[in-house]
Amino acid sequence: MDRDDLDFKRDIKIDPDALDVEWLDQPDVMLEYSLAQSEAEEEREDAKLEVEKAKDKVTETKAKRAMEIRKNPSKHGLDKVTDSSISAAVEIDKEVMKAKQRYYDAVTEFNKAKYVYSKLHSAVKSFEQRKVSLENLVRLLGLQYFAAPATERNLSEEYASRYQQKIARTKKEAKEKIKERRRTK
Repeated sequence: MDRDDLDFKRDIKIDPDALDVEWLDQPDVMLEYSLAQSEAEEEREDAKLEVEKAKDKVTETKAKRAMEIRKNPSKHGLDKVTDSSISAAVEIDKEVMKAKQRYYDAVTEFNKAKYVYSKLHSAVKSFEQRKVSLENLVRLLGLQYFAAPATERNLSEEYASRYQQKIARTKKEAKEKIKERRRTK
């Protein structure tokens, strides 16, 4: 499966009414995300290597340009050959600027690769937590926690209702804090 096809928010959810299906799916989903994490780690390491190469190229280009400028300072618009004038000429040299741009591009790609790896690493950790949740739900099922003698329960609806109550409570608390801040001003 392609990494772009992974849908973390969909895959992490547990259907409490189908624990057997969730358990059957857990190893496959965990494998998909673990493989995606491994690929992202390899890409991150490759990007890190490209940053090092680009950095070395900047250093090499600066050294070559400094030597060329020292050999023929007038060609580069210098009257006197001083370390500071050579450094300034090197910094504005087109080849040096191109090498620096390649370095900045490599750093940007490395940062993107680090971000992707970090997201997938978090996803894998979440799937480890999902496994623990599944284990605990099965324990509860074994203890007949979900058994009800007279009334049927829909755990999915109860969970959704409780989640909505939590959101409403959070919003209410936020509104109260805002009102309190306005009163104290």
